[in-house]
Amino acid sequence: MKIFGLTGNMATGKTTLAKILQQKKIPVFEADKQVKFLQSQSQAIRTLLAKKGLVADAEKPISSKQMRELILQSPHLLKELEAIYHPAVHILETKFIRQAHRQRRKVIFLDIPLLFEVADYQGRFDAIFLSYVPPSIQKQRAFKRKNMTAEWFSFIDSQQLPSRWKMKHSQAVITTGLTLRSSRWQFLSKLKAFLSQKSSYQKYP
Repeated sequence: MKIFGLTGNMATGKTTLAKILQQKKIPVFEADKQVKFLQSQSQAIRTLLAKKGLVADAEKPISSKQMRELILQSPHLLKELEAIYHPAVHILETKFIRQAHRQRRKVIFLDIPLLFEVADYQGRFDAIFLSYVPPSIQKQRAFKRKNMTAEWFSFIDSQQLPSRWKMKHSQAVITTGLTLRSSRWQFLSKLKAFLSQKSSYQKYP
């Protein structure tokens, strides 16, 4: 079974590429969805925020907007939160991969926004696919999102390695700044080429 990584900085078209895979019935593990669920539902996270006096009720779910405000208020909080949800996401990834093995899947993708930023992911994929658009288009897309602010955009951008650096360390770069048809053609053509190659040794369980 081939395991591919899918990544890309904010608003570069990664979600669109994941949808293309899902349309092709290729299993995709979406780390962002798991993180958002943990941020709103994890008792450990709510307890941490309550102990710091950032929320009044440790039993009440936390919205994405509220979490953004808390992180901007206390930027150092992000590392403490990551220490809680990164291990949890890794457990879910492992379950996803094992299930794919049992189902005899030939190919799966792990959609991980911070694939390059988190050291645990290095060397675990047959290939890494990167979504990319020029910075001007990226910013335009980002500010169309609900609750996006200049402060949040700058903060998230500062947490991610530059796209140009990631392009040098990815095996396939998909430019999503043209049309959906173009993105789909690039992505599936490059995927087909990698599927024809022998699978490399995987370090995942």
